[in-house]
Amino acid sequence: MFANNVAEVGQGYSAAVSYHLGLRLTDGTFAWLNDGVYSPAPNIPAGSTLAYGGLWLTPDGRLIDAAGTVYATDVVAISDGHDGGDSWHLGVQHADGTFGWINTGVYAASPAIPAGSTPAYGGLFLTPDNRLIDSSGTVYATNVRSWGQGYATTTSWHLALEHTDGTFGWINTGTYIAAPGIPAGSTPAFGGLWLTPDGRIISADGTVFASNVESIGDGYNVDGDWHLGIKLRPTACAW
Repeated sequence: MFANNVAEVGQGYSAAVSYHLGLRLTDGTFAWLNDGVYSPAPNIPAGSTLAYGGLWLTPDGRLIDAAGTVYATDVVAISDGHDGGDSWHLGVQHADGTFGWINTGVYAASPAIPAGSTPAYGGLFLTPDNRLIDSSGTVYATNVRSWGQGYATTTSWHLALEHTDGTFGWINTGTYIAAPGIPAGSTPAFGGLWLTPDGRIISADGTVFASNVESIGDGYNVDGDWHLGIKLRPTACAW
């Protein structure tokens, strides 16, 4: 057992040799797991929200760690975190409608991100016209409706996409690739995987990793070794 009395977990962070996971307990206090070791987080204010790794978003908009270190202020939304090796990226939206991102603990403003955009994955944002762009304005994909959880190693990263016309694609280390073999109505899952309407977890080439799947957990990866929890659909009984 890693922790008990857990009401909610945040996004996990995994590095080459470690992982961090923020927790909200049933009594409203907070804690985190650092490489499997549980520690209370008494510096986190009541009413805070689990963010990414060992970070929380406080009610007054600060993004802080368990020690109380502040990484960004006036934050109203964050992206899914990107971690590869010992580096990590997290996009943030501020209360005034501007954007920024955190690169391995260092905050930088992102003035190239258009108003009305949404933090997506790592240093990527989804613009109102459905482009997936980074903080410099580089476009990675267009006509994007939704995305899955990202997968990253020290040298590569994968992100599954759904387009506004119902088709699919994925980004492999910055390069966009169409995924015409993904069935209509599927959902981007983790890395280059999708959950199909009939409950299969499949990759862009049609390889099936699991079947009879109802939902998935957050993926965990450490430099090529990845884990994904799944909930199976109820089995029908024959009478």
